[in-house]
Amino acid sequence: MRMTKTQEMLLTEKEIIRESRKIFDRWAIRILINEFENEVLMTAVMRLGKVERIIIVLNIVGDIPPKAIAYLLGTNVNSVYVQKRTALKKLRDYCLQEGF
Repeated sequence: MRMTKTQEMLLTEKEIIRESRKIFDRWAIRILINEFENEVLMTAVMRLGKVERIIIVLNIVGDIPPKAIAYLLGTNVNSVYVQKRTALKKLRDYCLQEGF
């Protein structure tokens, strides 16, 4: 079956979510550069995965509630809480390792 030009131009929901995560990640990195003066902490956040980094920056730095973050990322709020908890553990472990 051949698709029309309009059908070819439409993005799937997964593609939209993937592209929005890229945009949110770039935004999160800019916030990190502007807000974080401590190099160890900034390095620790940059070592996180893309989604974990977005969640940490939006929730902790941007004070955006997990429900809104879940909506923006196209996931459920429980996933945001789990990924935030995992990211905070990674941050804590890295900072302890670096003597921060």
